[in-house]
Amino acid sequence: MEIVEVQNALSRMEELSPKLADIISAVEEGYYTQNEIAEYLRKSPATVRTQLGSIYKTTGIKSVTQLAIVVYYRTLVNSGDPWPAPEKTLSQLLTPRELQVAYAAAKGKSSLEIAAALDISKETVTSHLSNIFNALGFSNRTELALRVMREQLFSPVLN
Repeated sequence: MEIVEVQNALSRMEELSPKLADIISAVEEGYYTQNEIAEYLRKSPATVRTQLGSIYKTTGIKSVTQLAIVVYYRTLVNSGDPWPAPEKTLSQLLTPRELQVAYAAAKGKSSLEIAAALDISKETVTSHLSNIFNALGFSNRTELALRVMREQLFSPVLN
């Protein structure tokens, strides 16, 4: 997501029903999949899916990852950065090709889309993502997207 899209989604979040606040809270707590949210809130996955659908429809967000980005951005705007500053930038930790893959994944591109854009195989993308996750200590694309967004906000020279 581009920052403008994040800001637009954030402004539309004000229109959400208070009944959806627990979904937002779960994402704030670091639950980034429908099943994790359902388990955390002790709701059925179908209920969470329906509630996420309402959030997506109102805000224009398309995934839990995008919701996490918007929620994190809201925290940055309201309270400042809740996470300690990383000791190294992404460009210090990743190869140039891994950076390309990381930025594409952070924008919500699928492995197939990344492969096509970079003219590499899907398996190579998967390998790069594995290396990226290992280098950064992450386990999923949402964590990666949040780190990329954070670095872009605080290091605009990297854009």
